[in-house]
Amino acid sequence: MGVVYSDIESTEKRLQQLADMLTITAGPLEIGSDGRVYSKVAGSGNSSTSSPAAAAAAKANQVWQQRSKELVEEQEKASKARQEAAAARRAGSTPAKRPLSPDQDQQQRKEGPSFDEWEDAIGPFLEGERPAVWEQLLVPSEMTRTARNYLWTCWLKGFRNKGAVDRFTMAKEAQAAAARSGGWQQAKKGTQAPLRMAEPSAAVSAAAAKLAARQPVDLEDQDVLDELFENIWSLPPNVRHYLAQHWRGQLRSDWSAEMDDLMQTAYKLQQELKALHDSSYEAVLQSARVIGCTTTGAALQKDLLRRTAPG
Repeated sequence: MGVVYSDIESTEKRLQQLADMLTITAGPLEIGSDGRVYSKVAGSGNSSTSSPAAAAAAKANQVWQQRSKELVEEQEKASKARQEAAAARRAGSTPAKRPLSPDQDQQQRKEGPSFDEWEDAIGPFLEGERPAVWEQLLVPSEMTRTARNYLWTCWLKGFRNKGAVDRFTMAKEAQAAAARSGGWQQAKKGTQAPLRMAEPSAAVSAAAAKLAARQPVDLEDQDVLDELFENIWSLPPNVRHYLAQHWRGQLRSDWSAEMDDLMQTAYKLQQELKALHDSSYEAVLQSARVIGCTTTGAALQKDLLRRTAPG
């Protein structure tokens, strides 16, 4: 029975994580210039143009924004905790754990698994599906004090270079050059050079213009993808958001399928647990001469009563 309880607990945790992931990646609804209600997840939309649809979209946005805010706060706390733990490991110590008050302990038990979009979703997805893109968003392992999602966040914000990562790379190159030539002053000047800004190609500009006109970009065309992914830091903000939502849409499809499977698994586990409980109850009832219950209880436990076959 303990194994079943453990399986149910792990299944419920994963279901909660999937629900949070689906919530935070859904994006708000918006009313387009044509009066339609659109979801910001690529490829989805609602053709309704009535004011009730707009009111429903506004209400849905309020719920989404509140839950997303809660999940983002959970992500930030989890990310901070991971960074503190990593810093403690580097220092050769472990962070002291403060005892939790009853309220804090109860709140911690209520909270679902934290979700980091880059670490838990986009990063692994791109590593498997788009390794060339993943490499452009990967923070060097030597930058131990930099969050793993730093470049993903910068990219979504529209940065046209890698910021601190570019500075780190330039410093490494300058140090290597200085070691070869001995010119430390020249190396120092190299690290102070302005960062280069990535410029979009003609194909990238054309894709941005299509999106601005609310026309879809064919992400099944390999030539288009090659142009877009050659240097993702040159992409305009609307193309970046379109790609991000396309990737999220693919992930959401996978998560939805996994969630469906897990819900069926959870149902089977609950049935198995019920059968285990019933078997112990059945042993007790079979030794009884009289069984008393309400009509509601009899209706709920009819299978159990049928097996015990009271006279």
